[in-house]
Amino acid sequence: MKILLSLAAGVALLAVAGFAGSASQAAQNQVYAFGVSTQSPGCTEDGQQYCLPFTYTYRVLAVEHGEGHAWGLVSRFNHDTGVTREGQVTCVTVVDGKAAIGGIETAPSGDPFLLYVQDRGLPGSSLSERVGPYAIFPPGDPDLPRLPSDFPRTCPSPDSIYGYFPQASGDITVTSD
Repeated sequence: MKILLSLAAGVALLAVAGFAGSASQAAQNQVYAFGVSTQSPGCTEDGQQYCLPFTYTYRVLAVEHGEGHAWGLVSRFNHDTGVTREGQVTCVTVVDGKAAIGGIETAPSGDPFLLYVQDRGLPGSSLSERVGPYAIFPPGDPDLPRLPSDFPRTCPSPDSIYGYFPQASGDITVTSD
C-alpha cells in the first residue's frame, strides 16, 4: 500500500510540474523518470556481469526542468536486510527510454549515487523494465573518473556502464518532450 501511495504522489507531483511548466517558456526540455519496480536476485543482462543475491524495490521520481535544474527522490529497499537507501536527485540524463539519475544520498550515507533505468514499453508488455546496479561513489572511488567531472551536478550518458538487471514487477516510465 505504501508503494502505491508513493507512486500516486509521484504521478501527482509530475502532473503539477507539467501543468506549472506548460505555462512558461522554461518548460522546454523537461525530462521525467518515475515509477516503482521490484528486482529479484540475479545477474545483469549486459555489460560487466554483476550478481546480487537480494530482492530490491526501487521508487524513482526524477524531473529535469530545463538544462541543469533536476529534482526528485530515489529509494532502494532491500527486502532481505530491511535497509533503505534514499537520495535527492541533482541530475537526470534521458535518451531513447533510458535515464541516468544521480544525486546525493540522504540515508544512510551522504555520498553521491547513480542509478540507470530503462523503460521498455507499457506495463504488462513482454519486455520487463531494467534497472542498473545502484552505485554509490565515496571519495576516491575508482569509477569516479568514468563520470563527468562535475558529477553529481551533471549526469553521464544514460547507457549504463554497469549493465541492467531485469525487473520482476512494476513499471518505470522514462520520457522527455
